[in-house]
Amino acid sequence: MSANDVITMYEDSVVAPGGALHDLKTDPEVFQLSKDGLKDWEIRFNDRDFKVGDVIQLRKTKFSGNEMSKGLPLVYTKDVLVREITAVVSGYGLQEGWVILSVKELS
Repeated sequence: MSANDVITMYEDSVVAPGGALHDLKTDPEVFQLSKDGLKDWEIRFNDRDFKVGDVIQLRKTKFSGNEMSKGLPLVYTKDVLVREITAVVSGYGLQEGWVILSVKELS
């Protein structure tokens, strides 16, 4: 699958080649780590039934989740990363319903 094969829509669970497309907001600092190739995983609440082969769009927010919890608005930048899920891990000390997603860049 290549980045060109992904259906680019900002809507959860749109069918994409190989699985579903999930649109996820991402804090600026964490987004930058992924963009720089230093983070190839995501810890997420599994309310979307993530599966291997699904595609995630990480949308960078202007403010962090902590800042938004204190009243700043949800504002997206134009920065988006597209990744394919290669593994979904639960358990191992994670709270019920949480997963670690291993992800890779689309070629």
